[in-house]
Amino acid sequence: EKVAMMAQSGFPFEKLKSPSWDERAVEWLEFKTKHGRDPMREESLYQWVYKQRVKYKQKKEGKKNNLTQEQIQRLTDWGFNWEMKFQFPNMAKPVPWEERFEQLCKYKEEHGNCQVHKNVPILGQWVKQQRKEYRYFVQGSKPSRMTQERIAKLSSIGFDFGEKRWNTGKMKTAHAAIEKGKQQDQEQLDQQEPMLQIPHHHHQQQQQQ
Repeated sequence: EKVAMMAQSGFPFEKLKSPSWDERAVEWLEFKTKHGRDPMREESLYQWVYKQRVKYKQKKEGKKNNLTQEQIQRLTDWGFNWEMKFQFPNMAKPVPWEERFEQLCKYKEEHGNCQVHKNVPILGQWVKQQRKEYRYFVQGSKPSRMTQERIAKLSSIGFDFGEKRWNTGKMKTAHAAIEKGKQQDQEQLDQQEPMLQIPHHHHQQQQQQ
């Protein structure tokens, strides 16, 4: 009944239909041409690409499915990579911290901020990792690769460490711990200074006598 009413009111049912194989293939080609790579796991076309590879593998094993030889040939002509592989951004070849930082600096020059867009997944993953490492560094909850030098460099380009998203209570505890550590260091210095001055003071007294 609802469907009939919607049809009478001119509801565009054709828009609800899933994209055809041809449409998806063209979308993939446009994506590959624009970005020079296949979609990552978090991108919408990834599932379609993954399914084509699964079906191709099944075909090679002698199993039947709806992937035609014509479709295989068309994608092959367009440079489609049929190899089954997992594409995780964080599995990319390790790059030195300084090199990623330079990439982030260039990104800021082009976009005016350090909020890396999802279309740049590898750099985006690195940015997220820096926020985690910073949180571990401040809270002392886990080992961290973050250093004061790196914090200074990131701060110099207006990097958002994501502190506003942290739990307020944990933040207070973390800052209190840091301040307490600084205070203890200062107390130790204060205690050492008089001890160092005693021989000098004693020497002056001897001279006066």
